[in-house]
Amino acid sequence: MQQVEDYLDSIMESAMDEFRLFEQEFNMMSKTEMESLVESAESARKRGKLMEKNCFYCFQKVYRSCNELNHCFYEIILKRSQSTLSSEGSSFFFLESLYLT
Repeated sequence: MQQVEDYLDSIMESAMDEFRLFEQEFNMMSKTEMESLVESAESARKRGKLMEKNCFYCFQKVYRSCNELNHCFYEIILKRSQSTLSSEGSSFFFLESLYLT
């Protein structure tokens, strides 16, 4: 009977050692995977920030270009209305009031 108990204790101890080894390997793999995911997330966050800055810069350029284009259109309308002012009378004021509203 004592031999059987010793044998079972030996098997149990061997199984527990194997489980501890498995647990250590699993923890190492989990830690490595988590670090990889954290690195990927940080990289994605940095790319997102860079894209946000680039989008804002592009928006500013488009906004300024639109304002410049709008100013050019106003100048064109103003010049055309001034040239036709003598022939049509109040068209200049009409066009300017349309543009400004």
